[in-house]
Amino acid sequence: YDLGALLHMAIGHLQCRFGVLLVPEKNVMLARHAPGGDEAKHRQALAATHRHLLGLAQHRAGALVLNEVPQADGREPVPYRIVTCAVRYPTGRPMGVLALYRDLAEPEFVDREAQLLDLLARRAVSIIQVSYDSLTGLMNRTAFEQRVRVVTSGRDGHWSLLYLDVDQLHVINDNCGMHTGDRVIAQIGALVRTLLVPNAQAARLSGDRIVVLLPTDLEAARGFAEAVRQGVTGVQAGSLDRGNDAHPLVSVSIGVAPMRGGEEFSHVAVIAETACKAAKDRGRNRVEVYRTSDASLVRRYEDVNIIPNLRVAMSENRLRLDAQLIVPMQASTSARWHFELLLRMIDGNGQTVGPDRFLSAAVRYQLMPMIDRWVVEHAISLLREHRQLLES
Repeated sequence: YDLGALLHMAIGHLQCRFGVLLVPEKNVMLARHAPGGDEAKHRQALAATHRHLLGLAQHRAGALVLNEVPQADGREPVPYRIVTCAVRYPTGRPMGVLALYRDLAEPEFVDREAQLLDLLARRAVSIIQVSYDSLTGLMNRTAFEQRVRVVTSGRDGHWSLLYLDVDQLHVINDNCGMHTGDRVIAQIGALVRTLLVPNAQAARLSGDRIVVLLPTDLEAARGFAEAVRQGVTGVQAGSLDRGNDAHPLVSVSIGVAPMRGGEEFSHVAVIAETACKAAKDRGRNRVEVYRTSDASLVRRYEDVNIIPNLRVAMSENRLRLDAQLIVPMQASTSARWHFELLLRMIDGNGQTVGPDRFLSAAVRYQLMPMIDRWVVEHAISLLREHRQLLES
């Protein structure tokens, strides 16, 4: 089960009107409703009770049955029966709360149902442990990709993907220690969580790379990215490590790319990462939005896509040298021939690919020394094979 499915199962099995799972530090705020329920009424009940439930979770060891919810000062009584249970880390520290609601006209909750809710809360902890990154509190890559498919599949509207990378994290690690670098990543993760809008999703892919899916257009996504960048700018890594006098400043580069419903995350992630790398190359500590009108960004993306093909072509010896005769513009008495050697790549379909398609990628990804050696070796081999023709 994912957390949403777990909550649905609990509502159906215990015959409740609706249920909630609140884990603020993991950005988990799920509400699920039984078919035919009054969702507006449920939201009002949740707004009136969620703080009280989170407070109870701090002090209760097990599940709690509230068949009559006490009336708060000056507020309308809550017309629901509630069974609630804290969601706790394995250490016992509470991280959130799981709660189910029934109408007052429906049967009271009993201890057996409270015990079942306690088991479901433990199951929720297991799901959270395998789905969320322990350092940042954000989702991990696997859970994020699954969530993106669910959220965007078959839905129209604007979506944007942000790709965030800490600038020169190795400098922080070298000067202040890797434990300080981890604290920087944790602090950025906490900042992202506090800025997330409803229905947004965020994950730590690996290392210092964080992605955010926003239900907004590119301009709004750029505004969010700028808020993150400004929130990070000025943080001194040394201030997180009291035993170190080095104080390198922390900054991030962020790439933003549009995403359509049903589009593969891996495809859009490459585009957003391309924009992020452009932000780094253009000075770091900035936001770059991928637009097809930006020829430089489009070329970067094309380079990323052709590099795997170029590596395979080199390993399979699918580069080719063409010799083009150099003809003088004026009549010449010289009998010596001159040729220009032209490099080509043959793709997997046997089609010829010109150097304008792959040489910039080879330069960007440090493949030119290998290509240079291949050209020199094969040029000499061609000269050797055609030695008699050239001498005649």
